[in-house]
Amino acid sequence: MGLNPDSARYERAGRAYVPPVEHATLPEAPNADSLTRLPWIDGLRGAAAVVMFTQAFADLTWTQSHPGTLPLTTTEGVVRNGQLAISLWFVLSGRSLVNNFYRWAFLGRKILTESAPKKQGESELRWGSLAVSVFRRPIRLAYAGAIIGLIQWLLCAKGFTNDAETASVKLLAPSDLWVPSWCEVGDFAGFLKLVLDMFTNPDHGTMWFKGAQLWTIYDLFWGSMLTYIVAAAVAPLPLRSRYVVYAVLLPSLWFITSNNFLFIAGLVMCDMYTTGMVRWINDNWKLTMAIELSVMAFATALIVGVDNVAAPINNAIGNITVAVGLFGYDAQTLWPQTMVMSNWIIAIATVLWIEVSHTMQWFVGWGIFVWMGKISFGFIFLQYIVLYSIMPLLILALNDGRSYWNVVAPTYLICFIINCVFGWVFYQIVDLFALRLTKNMWNGLFVTHPTSFFTMPYKFVTFLAHFIVTLPVRLAMWFGRGITNWYKGTVSGIHTLFHWKNVGGIKRTPPGVHMPDDPAMRGQLYSTRWTADLRDDREAMRTYRLLQVNQWAWVVHLFLIPGLTALWIYYHPTGGFTWDGFTFSSLWRFMWALSVPNCLCAYIGFCTPDWSPSKRSMDRRPVIREAIRNFYIVLVTKGSNETAVRRGFDTLVKLEKLHPSVKVFVLTDEPYAYPDINNIVCPKAYKSPQGLAKHKARALDYFRYSMGLTEYDWTLHMDEESVTDAESLRRMFDFIRYSPHSIGQGIILYNGHGYFNKGESWKTTLQGWFFSVADCLRVGDDLARFHLQNTAIHAPVFGVHGSFLLLNGIVEQEVTWDCGSLAEDFEFSHFAWRKGFTCGRINGIVREQSPTTLRDFLKQRRRWFVGIREIKGVYGLPKLAINLWIVGVLTLAVTLINIPFSFWVDTSVTPFWIALCADFCFATFIILYLMGFLFQEIDAATPWYYAILHFFGMIMQPIASMAEGLAAIWALSSPKTITFEVIVKK
Repeated sequence: MGLNPDSARYERAGRAYVPPVEHATLPEAPNADSLTRLPWIDGLRGAAAVVMFTQAFADLTWTQSHPGTLPLTTTEGVVRNGQLAISLWFVLSGRSLVNNFYRWAFLGRKILTESAPKKQGESELRWGSLAVSVFRRPIRLAYAGAIIGLIQWLLCAKGFTNDAETASVKLLAPSDLWVPSWCEVGDFAGFLKLVLDMFTNPDHGTMWFKGAQLWTIYDLFWGSMLTYIVAAAVAPLPLRSRYVVYAVLLPSLWFITSNNFLFIAGLVMCDMYTTGMVRWINDNWKLTMAIELSVMAFATALIVGVDNVAAPINNAIGNITVAVGLFGYDAQTLWPQTMVMSNWIIAIATVLWIEVSHTMQWFVGWGIFVWMGKISFGFIFLQYIVLYSIMPLLILALNDGRSYWNVVAPTYLICFIINCVFGWVFYQIVDLFALRLTKNMWNGLFVTHPTSFFTMPYKFVTFLAHFIVTLPVRLAMWFGRGITNWYKGTVSGIHTLFHWKNVGGIKRTPPGVHMPDDPAMRGQLYSTRWTADLRDDREAMRTYRLLQVNQWAWVVHLFLIPGLTALWIYYHPTGGFTWDGFTFSSLWRFMWALSVPNCLCAYIGFCTPDWSPSKRSMDRRPVIREAIRNFYIVLVTKGSNETAVRRGFDTLVKLEKLHPSVKVFVLTDEPYAYPDINNIVCPKAYKSPQGLAKHKARALDYFRYSMGLTEYDWTLHMDEESVTDAESLRRMFDFIRYSPHSIGQGIILYNGHGYFNKGESWKTTLQGWFFSVADCLRVGDDLARFHLQNTAIHAPVFGVHGSFLLLNGIVEQEVTWDCGSLAEDFEFSHFAWRKGFTCGRINGIVREQSPTTLRDFLKQRRRWFVGIREIKGVYGLPKLAINLWIVGVLTLAVTLINIPFSFWVDTSVTPFWIALCADFCFATFIILYLMGFLFQEIDAATPWYYAILHFFGMIMQPIASMAEGLAAIWALSSPKTITFEVIVKK
């Protein structure tokens, strides 16, 4: 029997196929859960909702009495620009409506592009989906709008808004906080007229007077209808034809100042995303950066310029367009009757910027923003209910002799929280319920048999009766599920909080001193005791002395970063500060505080002693592992960079004479092979057990598989240019012998080759100096965060490095390198943590080489960011840690940019606590670079006169910090998956 085409269609949509009733001609309405939500759209919608609330609160409190606070004619006024937030909301509505409509109407197919024409006999669009959407949207809006209007009307009728006038007189006057105008709706007939006017009255001013925020229902309804119709009409057209339609439609809507322009703009952006144009832009990173910077600069100019830039644009556009039937309208007409064009431009530019920028999608896609976006519908419509009924009571309760702002600021925060609670309840009880209601209404009236016109009244009555009768049961079931899920989530969260180090639930007992029973195996084992004498090895002794000095550096660090922070605050070169806890004009500077957790971890790591016991002290410790079979040192490389491979192998192979278990190998990918050295070649045909491993991970898994690793085998994973010394090797054997941990890592330096390179030209010399300075941050991170992780936490919270990674054979065999991401080291450490393995500190050094070109530098960082981002199922703590790391890099760049910005653009003062956070983070990053520089200079035994010269090269540190931030932006602006790019280090 052939496959039912309807069954195949449902299977492609990811839904179970249910045979339809006979003669049913229209599709079923989709479930709300079957439509994919884009987190960044929800996040940006949530941010817009916060701005709208701030604008409403300001209009009813300080706008008239304190006009200098967040005035709309200044840059900082954007945080209460409700008109801009409404414009942004309309654009996002068009974007999300079309996204969900296309996903349902095409059931997984792509709409036409020039390179993907329609196949013979294939129908691209399920036209019945248009009927479903057009039917459901007005019912959902009417249901929610009627409930909001009913609540407003009843609150007025019951006298809950009577305290508004009293609160205004006692504290807020002059203010618009009086008895709300929507109390004049009157009787029930007036309420019904209000519901009808929400869909039929285009006079925004009148509807504002009657229903406050309900005036937007008109635009939401008609904008949605136009968006659905246009989306369905243009979808079957080729790409060029669609954009011809857009080129005609958008200017026409713009000319008549129709808010539907914003919805269609959202449709165009969804079209760009659906047809793969956004992906094509992301694949061209220069074009991506050009678009991001252009629209960001344009929007910023409109926000910063205000009267100098936005006002002339609004007046010029008003003179040549039509509004409310009048040509050449006054751009200063009071909102909401007319919305000025500059806010339209900023809203569209913002959405376009985020559409092509994975950086901003990641940022606005944070959970708190997404949650706000989900509840934004109720949050926005309920805000005036809170402000007119609850806010006056709070004002009167707090007004006991306090200053104006000591009353208004807490009231803002309390009202915001209350409105969030109301918005969540509205989302659960009204919004989600409306989606299910409209789905059931559509299916009941038009899908189930019979579907004749004369049966509609009967089906509607029976549906309504069934709905009313079963409503209490469904509400009880919903409430029960909510309580159950909340209980399970709370219990799980508490358990995770108290057992965060044991995420996998596996507790491993420390290894014991034992020998295998198999005589053949016993004959292959060696003692882990180190016996080689290194006193004549100058490099080993230099490493020993450096580690001895470094173990007392924590004493200096206790005072160094706080002292530098205090000096920075005292001289405050980034601008003055105020002792006020909160200033509205400095809201954007809150971003500086986001890197505090990351910097705090670094400071604690600096202040944690990095003890480096002597050989005599170590030998007094109890032995954990007595025997070892093989100590593999593996240089992992693609094999194409022969110079670096042979240089590294020739250095490391000398270590084989220091202990009989040491064996040095070079691991390459076929076809690269070096028959004259110990070379293991991973064949192209090899596949990991699950087939997930690619590139470097596949080669590592082949080594694990082919060498038959056991608990008596240890592998030191190194990059192709990595080298180490005899003293560091001794420390690794001490780690194996005396440490209970199965994963070890130490300090990686970047002075192995090309350090502060004296190149053949000024260009190569400048590049060598720049990248040597840039990688000082990584060395400082090893001395701080990673030292804290391996010395005190013993869990890979921040992940691990792919080089200088010492692993016991049993770890590799249990976890395997079957990792699908480009950050295979981070993924491996995460799943090793889940299996109960712990990590420890190796008091040793590995020396590597920095990248040699800016593009290689950016490609290296991009692979880290993108690879970590695409790992599935990452435990919350390391995911949080990596997000904080990314935020820290971006924030450092923002802090550096702020120095000139504070003098020339925004001279406002910063709250002291924000200034303290910013200066602490800035000082921490400076010390990270400085300590990385000093450690490498001492290790390299640089003559003092060259060390002073190199120190002056640290002037490039701000540029290096910005390059780190640029790498993060490039990475997060890249597609979710990129190819594994090999960095060539000559």
